[in-house]
Amino acid sequence: MKIEERIDQAYNNEKKKHGTFTIILFHVGDHYEAYYSDADILAKVCGLRIFTVSEKIPSTRFPERKVDEYMNQLVDANYSVCISEVRGASDHYILKSL
Repeated sequence: MKIEERIDQAYNNEKKKHGTFTIILFHVGDHYEAYYSDADILAKVCGLRIFTVSEKIPSTRFPERKVDEYMNQLVDANYSVCISEVRGASDHYILKSL
């Protein structure tokens, strides 16, 4: 499965579980990532840069050590936040570091 398919599947599954107004932060290796409209919001609220995955998926990324700071900024801006530990059956991350 291609990386964009894994991102789409994980993103859509989490949005179904937690609602479209919740910002989903994916824990990938030693950083966190957000995709699609969540990436746009995270970039705007926290001053992060947007990049694209496979020239299709808007994304943002930040180091693990900043998670509390950025979560607090999102909550202060009236967003709900969910952290997703996306792992497969082998207990390895499904989403690889980009």
